Amino acid sequence: MISSFLGLEMGKGAMQTTQKGLQTVSHNLSNLNTKGYSRQRVTQTTMPALFPSGINKPSIPGQLGTGVAVEDIARIRDVYLDDRIISEKGGLGFWEQKKAMLHQMETIFNEPGNANIRTDLESFWDSWQTVSENPTDDASRIHLLERTKTLNESFRAQHYTLKDMQTQANVLVEQKINRVNSIADTIATLNKQIQKQELAGDNPNDLYDKRDLLIDELSKTADIRLERNNAKEFIIYVGAEKLVQGEHATIIEAYEDPNNKGMVMPRWQQTGQEVVLGKGEISGLMEVRDKDLGEMLTRLDELSISVVDSVNAVHKEGFGLNGETDTLFFRELSLAKNAEGTIDFNEDGVLDSTALYRITGFEKITKDDVIGSDGTINFGAIRENGPDVTVNYTSSETVEVVLEKINRSGAEVTAFLDHMGRLTLKAQATEHQNVPQFALRHIEDSGGFLTGIAGILAESGQDGAFDWQNATALETLNTPRELISLTPENNIASWINLDTAVADRPEGIAVAQGYDSTGNGNPDIPTGFNDNRNALAMANLRFGNLMTGRASTFDDYFQQTIAKAGTLSEQAIRSFDKTDAVASSLDGLRSKISGVSVDEEMTKMITLQHAYNAAARLVSTTDRLLDVIINRMGV
Repeated sequence: MISSFLGLEMGKGAMQTTQKGLQTVSHNLSNLNTKGYSRQRVTQTTMPALFPSGINKPSIPGQLGTGVAVEDIARIRDVYLDDRIISEKGGLGFWEQKKAMLHQMETIFNEPGNANIRTDLESFWDSWQTVSENPTDDASRIHLLERTKTLNESFRAQHYTLKDMQTQANVLVEQKINRVNSIADTIATLNKQIQKQELAGDNPNDLYDKRDLLIDELSKTADIRLERNNAKEFIIYVGAEKLVQGEHATIIEAYEDPNNKGMVMPRWQQTGQEVVLGKGEISGLMEVRDKDLGEMLTRLDELSISVVDSVNAVHKEGFGLNGETDTLFFRELSLAKNAEGTIDFNEDGVLDSTALYRITGFEKITKDDVIGSDGTINFGAIRENGPDVTVNYTSSETVEVVLEKINRSGAEVTAFLDHMGRLTLKAQATEHQNVPQFALRHIEDSGGFLTGIAGILAESGQDGAFDWQNATALETLNTPRELISLTPENNIASWINLDTAVADRPEGIAVAQGYDSTGNGNPDIPTGFNDNRNALAMANLRFGNLMTGRASTFDDYFQQTIAKAGTLSEQAIRSFDKTDAVASSLDGLRSKISGVSVDEEMTKMITLQHAYNAAARLVSTTDRLLDVIINRMGV
């Protein structure tokens, strides 16, 4: 028999269901501005029929329902869309960090502008030209020294600014690594709480939202992958390793890498293995720190040492008003602490290598001279275990052709004729980790170009080759010691300064040239106070192809550096804009799906309000019916 109280039960169930719906709407509206919140919906379901099918089912027409119940309170979330956003956020974080840091780097060079290295370098060469016009004038010499001090300060300021940026990026890398560990610990704790509530049959929607918000932040920091299918554990991968597995988090350690100048690098604390971060904020900062800023510092050092060495080479052959010669204009700080250039590269207490920056031959030649013999110049390998870089020449080729071949060979060597017409080989910067920076590594000639014609090597072939991994490598050279320049100490731009021979001593500036009274090729007597030939040779250095690669001028090289910085910044801006457009579109789509709409919630609230009123009316009507049965039928 059907109970007379069935109507009350159905009305009560309807009121409870709509009440939960109204409470959910209230929860949604309360979290309208909560970051990461996903709107929730009550899913209703019909209660089981009063009499299920079977032999005991009463003989009544149809199947009588028993009302409504809450089946689930679910959050509205598109998992596929979430995974798409996670995959895009890594690239967004990567380019966002590069964009910000490279913009700072670009502004450091102050181009175009009037206060930068380019303008200071132009003023430096102009000052030499002014000195040449009146060689005995103290005022022009003092002006030259002041201009040089300004140039030196520009080099030092730019170096330390770039270094500060590197330090800033390094600190940010460490902070981001610590933040990853913090997020991983929090997610592991949330996983534990979520698992407990899931086992109790609940949907911890708010905890899901908190976890997803942290995952969004984490995905911007590093390239992550989620494993959602595991019924027992929620897993987050970084590379092929598990950062979070259920309630356990793996620690990423920020350690100072001695092979990377002590810069912070991420590795797994448990195994000591390098973390494969993929695209993300950390890898973006590391790339700017190690590659982009490192390249700019190297280019600044390369320009600095080229200016220092080129000016000193000319200055040493001139005479000052005080009659002194063989003096330096810029101070030189060499990697080696002896005149032979020998160093202890392996740091085992034994001098095992020779570090030379420049070698100039003693023979005077011209670009049009014909080589007259066939041969091959071997500059050794520019990469560890890589092939040797070789340059072939024939007897009919001119010196100019061979110089062009060397400068285009990629041997990390610049070849040119100096102001006296002597062949000069100068080391470029290298990315090779197991050789000194700005050091000639290997020079070997099977023919006669570097021996008899240029006067650099004493012998042809392997037995006469210069190799830096030899403490007696100077013995293979045929050029005088004064035509050799040693490899400088690191960070040249940070210590560039005037030498004591000219600092506050304008009379020591070697403006004049001299003549050779002994016939040994070394001028020893000045030609007079009004001789300006050395100052003119110095001023003409600005037009010489003395720099790296295709032997560009100093100004060309600096302009290439500016263009490089601008190109890197522009690329970062473009890549960020593209990635941001995609990520913003996906975020907007997710907001439409999961975000709280006031209009929608108000409409839902009105609907539920009417449903609640109807259910209440059902209860009150049933109550009156029961009142008649119980109190008025007189039974």
